[in-house]
Amino acid sequence: MRIAVISVFPPYRGGIAQFNASMCEAFESEGHALLRVNFSRQYPRLLFPGKSQLEEGLNELENPLLDSINPISWSKTADFVAEFSPDLVVVPFWQPLLLPALTTTIKRIKTKAPAADVIGLLHNATSHESQTFATYLVRRFLRHLDGAWTLSEAVAAHPVVMGKLNRTKVLFHPVYNHFPDLRNQSESREKLALPCEADAHVILFFGLIRAYKGLDVLMKALPLMQSTGKPVHLVIAGECYEDWTKYEEAIELLNLDSFVHIHAEFIANEDVPYFFGAADLVCLPYRSASQSGVTAIAIQYGKPVVASAVGGLVEYFKDNSLGTLCEPNDPEALANAVLKQLRAPALNAIELESVQRRFSWKAFAQEALSQEEATKA
Repeated sequence: MRIAVISVFPPYRGGIAQFNASMCEAFESEGHALLRVNFSRQYPRLLFPGKSQLEEGLNELENPLLDSINPISWSKTADFVAEFSPDLVVVPFWQPLLLPALTTTIKRIKTKAPAADVIGLLHNATSHESQTFATYLVRRFLRHLDGAWTLSEAVAAHPVVMGKLNRTKVLFHPVYNHFPDLRNQSESREKLALPCEADAHVILFFGLIRAYKGLDVLMKALPLMQSTGKPVHLVIAGECYEDWTKYEEAIELLNLDSFVHIHAEFIANEDVPYFFGAADLVCLPYRSASQSGVTAIAIQYGKPVVASAVGGLVEYFKDNSLGTLCEPNDPEALANAVLKQLRAPALNAIELESVQRRFSWKAFAQEALSQEEATKA
């Protein structure tokens, strides 16, 4: 098939760009022709909470056509895609602010290339944070799709999505394979100036810091974990997309200075293996979730996970022992889950390999495209 993907790609930062790059490579590995269409401007600078939208040292943008706030680019993008004569157009959704550009673009594509199926890849059902008109924008977007893929059952069952589409396919967030090999624990802890394995446990909170991810809950839970033979240290690794002050105040109020190690910045790919290498487990104390790229990294590296039992996070741990789930927004329950996981045996290698195959990019590509290939046959 000829497949066009309209979304953000490297050198834009973040999990969505990395997801799209890996997905396109998986489709190509299955023998399909791919057209990648990138944003020329993703977010206006005034609306972007981070320091930079682009990674340093990577190649220039490929097909940088879509400007989120320039309607002229929306028509040009649609015409460019139509000239490719795609059988399938995949349009990921994760941020309502981008929907006016994406919706208008796909409306024109359907006029210019009526034989193409337009599929929305729904990372979320709406925004994690409340945004004016978000639900309206999502529903308008869905009306112009031929179908959708979701990365969790939770998103497919969301009221905004459920019953709005002719066909919806529930997939999964695959395990990432583009990060460098995991570094051993001793080397990683030395590099990050952390206590050695004999002196402390280390848990990792990784990724963008946003209110719904519950870092404040984890901080409240940390003092409750100090009942083991070794102290439990917390590494926070990721750029903060909100006011950091409340976390500073929590660290001071709870006397956590000696137990918390802060790397509040974007973590480059080459450094990711050190943060996961240093950790005994990865902690996701989320208040809400659709699915989790951080969980996908943890599974890639064979690190156990402690996560809130919310949304799509639950689906990663069905029928396996790779992690421990707990009630959300409950510091005591989170602390008990972490202590339980720290006492658990090391992950079973055979079970881990089985889960990695189940959540592989190859499995994702084959499952995602099976219905589309049957329709086009």
